[in-house]
Amino acid sequence: MSPETSTHQRRGLQLALGLAISGAVIWWTFRNVDWNASWGYIVEADRWWMLLAVILATLPFPLRLPRWRLLLRHEDGSAVSWHAMWHAIAIGFAANNVLPFRAGEVLRPAAVARLGRVSFATALSSIAVERVLDALMAVGLLSLALTVAGIDPSLTLKEGGRPIAESASIVGALGLLALAVAVLAAWQRVATMRVARSLLPDNTIGNALYHFGERVLLGLSALGNVRTAAPVLAWSLIIWLCNASAFFVAFRAFGFDIPFTGALILQGA
Repeated sequence: MSPETSTHQRRGLQLALGLAISGAVIWWTFRNVDWNASWGYIVEADRWWMLLAVILATLPFPLRLPRWRLLLRHEDGSAVSWHAMWHAIAIGFAANNVLPFRAGEVLRPAAVARLGRVSFATALSSIAVERVLDALMAVGLLSLALTVAGIDPSLTLKEGGRPIAESASIVGALGLLALAVAVLAAWQRVATMRVARSLLPDNTIGNALYHFGERVLLGLSALGNVRTAAPVLAWSLIIWLCNASAFFVAFRAFGFDIPFTGALILQGA
């Protein structure tokens, strides 16, 4: 068997396995759905509002691209190519839709590391910063919506569950703490690495961890500069407002008279 044939067979097996996993997950998700009732709701929905909802729900993916380019740079400070980053985003979020435990968050840095020629540690740290910013923005908008809408702070998603407002406060506090640590480490990069060098043993493992930490701090470097941190926050706000708008427009498509604050609450919850 030639290497080319073996490669085609392996890729075919990977495709078949991916389709099988996707099919199993889709079946599990919709196994208890009343399809006749669901089809009735779909037929009655306003198609133009629904089309707009689909567009708005898709926009956050390309909108993540300029923000990620601000966070992820080569060691010399140059930008990673648009092509490499877009393919990594598409691969990562597609994998999140079909694989458990959000495995796409690992595939995305692996893909951009290979396509964009950056270190895996640097790519992974940039995504970690993204996730902290996403949590802060979603929770911040949720808290704003709960305040503006005047909703009972004891509201829960299920009987006996933790109040949404309390959960939002906990996630927000943890996110702010993580962001503060990241900003401090990026701002005092030399001092941080000096402390790391003193704490880590001078052997193969210690040196590997030290160099991994250097790569991680490179991915956090954007937070240490106000000129890059400000647009990163602005893009985060745009992304999550666009995402909430998709919920709001979908409400309209199905005739639900729910204000925009309702979309923010659903998104944050």
